[in-house]
This record gives sequence, structure tokens and C-alpha cells, in this order.
Amino acid sequence: MSKKYDRYEKKGHTKLSYASYGCRKMRPTCKHTLSAILTLLFLQIFVFNARSLAQPEASKEEILSSIKLDYTWAKSWLSRNVKADFTVQNQSPFDIKDIEITCAFLADSGTQFGSGTTKISDAVLHRATRKFDARIIGDLPYQATCVSCKVVDFSLCQPAIGSAQDFPEGRGAKAK
Repeated sequence: MSKKYDRYEKKGHTKLSYASYGCRKMRPTCKHTLSAILTLLFLQIFVFNARSLAQPEASKEEILSSIKLDYTWAKSWLSRNVKADFTVQNQSPFDIKDIEITCAFLADSGTQFGSGTTKISDAVLHRATRKFDARIIGDLPYQATCVSCKVVDFSLCQPAIGSAQDFPEGRGAKAK
């Protein structure tokens, strides 16, 4: 026992509580309140901010309309294979991959004589342009004189930490 307690007991007084000395003992409710406030602060900083960084919602048709395709094609010298060089411009706020391109083989009159499909498995970052060389898209029918290509399907990349500035050559870029 402390000397203060002993002195009061000798005079016939009862023991004094902590409150009578002016110091306050933290009650269990204060501890729980403090931990609840810290938990909410943690959730606000890390969880809710992570949700705001997630990609916005958009329909597949909206994203498909924001993907621009430019291409040049040529018939192979020895066979009737059609090879095409594609330039995909992704103007959407989403990273895309597994881009499926369908090309129709047309006559001068506009009659379609066949089609070919190719799939580009590389990623194209949001608001970026990538070029893909020499993709075989099928055999050119004898009557066909032109080729018309369009993007018909794609997949969204999973949101990744970092941005295009973190990767100077771009994510998914081929090493040279």
C-alpha cells in the first residue's frame, strides 16, 4: 500500500478511489470506442478509397464502340492466305485483351464470299494504341477483291496496381 492510503486508514477513513485523486481510469467503453474509431478510419482510407479506384461500370457495347481498328492487308505471295497488320486504338477507360477480329472477304459488288477470324491475346491499355503485325486471317476466295475487318469481341483485363506511367514500354508490350 502507498503511504497516502496508510495515512487515511490510520485516521479512520476508508480507502480513497482513483477518482478522488483526480486521475481517471479509462473505462472499457472508452477503449471500445477508440478501437471502433480507428477501425472506421482504416476502412475509410484503405477499403473505400480502393473502391473509388476500381474501374467504372460500362456496357460491353459502349466499350466496343470506343475501340477503333485500322488495318492493312495483303495476299500471301505463294498461297491465298490473307495477312493483315492491325492497329488497335483503345479509347475506353478500360484495359482490354483477347481481342477477336473478324474480316469479311468481299467482291467489288459488295457480295461477301467468306470470312476469317483472328484473336489477339495481348493487352491494349486504356487510352492507348498498339500495332500487331502479320496476322493470318484466312484464305482469300478467288472472287474477293477487298477485305473489311471489325472488332467483334474482347475481354477486360483485371484492374492492376500502377498505371502506364509505371511501365514505360506499357503492360503487355513485347520485348524487343
